[in-house]
Amino acid sequence: MPWGSCLKNESDERRSQIANAGAMQPLVKLLKEGSEGAKAEAAYALSTLAANSNERSTQIVSAGAIKPLVTLLKEGGNAMAASALANLAATSEERSAQIFKEGALQPLILLLRTGSGDAAVALGCLAANSEQRSCQIFKAGALQSLATLLHGGSDRAIECAAFALGTLALNSDQRSAEIVKAGVLQTLVSLVKEGSEECQVRAAFTLWNLAANSEDRSAQIVSAGALMPLVIMLKSGSVGTKMAASVLLRCLGEHKALKAQIEKVGTLAGF
Repeated sequence: MPWGSCLKNESDERRSQIANAGAMQPLVKLLKEGSEGAKAEAAYALSTLAANSNERSTQIVSAGAIKPLVTLLKEGGNAMAASALANLAATSEERSAQIFKEGALQPLILLLRTGSGDAAVALGCLAANSEQRSCQIFKAGALQSLATLLHGGSDRAIECAAFALGTLALNSDQRSAEIVKAGVLQTLVSLVKEGSEECQVRAAFTLWNLAANSEDRSAQIVSAGALMPLVIMLKSGSVGTKMAASVLLRCLGEHKALKAQIEKVGTLAGF
């Protein structure tokens, strides 16, 4: 069984034990010197070890992984390299800046154009908490590829695209307006209505970022048919979907005209 697959089945505690036993240096060496297949497996293993762990991510970066991961991304558009970089960026502004400095943006954009959800997540993680990186990602042409992925990717790719769009929309009226112009609202509302639980949550939070501080975009979201599925989510969804629906409905309800519509839909839904 490939190393990454083996690690994926291990507990978080076991992954930390493997990392502390010295796995990072040989994995990074494989990234630099291994065959094409070995490099991909090493990237998969590092991605799995980095997931949800700042400590292990720090160990991976200390072993010198960022540059060879970006090189692997440049040489072959490897999705596992994108996944590893996403996991490294997710918990650290400093690591995000390092990854960007190594030149990850353009190869991630190229990989995104092939329909890669891993590239979408990596771009979303790199955009987080950085206006400068968000602007550069936007200028590099990420929007159209993300919109295309949102409209027609796999379930996971759609969720990844929604995440990236939501991150890029955060705290930017200009980017939010351009995202809406790209025609994603109806698809996001459809995901809230009919998507998997993960897609529902991601789509709702993306719509929340798009609606923030804009009565016009909020009205467009309502016009796209968001209210009834949101009220249904709030009434009968999981803890996660209820939270996402509540946050978005509260944001939409900040506008007097929309608040009345929300109350009316809530009454019709017996809420």
